[in-house]
Amino acid sequence: MWTGPLPALLLLQSIAVQAQLPPMPKSAHFTQFVCKGTTGSRFSQIALLDGGGKPLGSVGENCSLSSEACNIEGLSDITVGPYTVNHPGAFFGNCKYQNSKMEITAMDGSNNAQQQLFATCKVGSTLCGEGGIQPALGQFNEVIMSELPLTTIGLREYNKDGCPADQNFSDQISDTAGCYSISGININNVVVVPTPDMPSTCILTLYADINCQSESNAKIGPIAPSSNPSACIGPIRNPKGDLFTAGSAMLVC
Repeated sequence: MWTGPLPALLLLQSIAVQAQLPPMPKSAHFTQFVCKGTTGSRFSQIALLDGGGKPLGSVGENCSLSSEACNIEGLSDITVGPYTVNHPGAFFGNCKYQNSKMEITAMDGSNNAQQQLFATCKVGSTLCGEGGIQPALGQFNEVIMSELPLTTIGLREYNKDGCPADQNFSDQISDTAGCYSISGININNVVVVPTPDMPSTCILTLYADINCQSESNAKIGPIAPSSNPSACIGPIRNPKGDLFTAGSAMLVC
């Protein structure tokens, strides 16, 4: 058994190697704007953040819709400075998944460390147009990654009273997604589908506009994890008792 200074030396070498590695990202955010038309284009960006929200690195690019996929779109690994973002089984872009496991590897020569994040994504609409061009409807794709699994609920949307079975509008809304533009049109009734492991403090707010700014809004909750799914909620009314149709939603837990 070694009793000399070798163990201490090895410990110092280990600390030195670890010190060379960049800080591990605690969250990440992928965004993409897709604008169609005669000169259709898409802009994609991924940003990595530390635990305090400080940027650790980002990469973005513009691609033509007629070209191959952007380098930071699709299923391939993404390089952001000294980091490699791996997202097995998920698609950065137009996607439908929640709490998928993402792996981010920090590398410094032959040394590396890995951080696992949980990701969810959403697809919405945005306006495109500049330089006097008539604004056109485009698509907005977003992926949010964090250390812990996101709290996500299902929202079934109905444009008929009574939540009939033949309606198929639905969205997955997470507590880190901010304002979410719901996919249904003229929605006046909803059913909330919580997850069994979610906290019992979540409040879902429905808004009459698509930007979660309208004074015409309605709060649902606290949402019980065991109410799966909820009864039909509606017709939707604001605090004054006025009827309105929902265009966006925000979940706060």
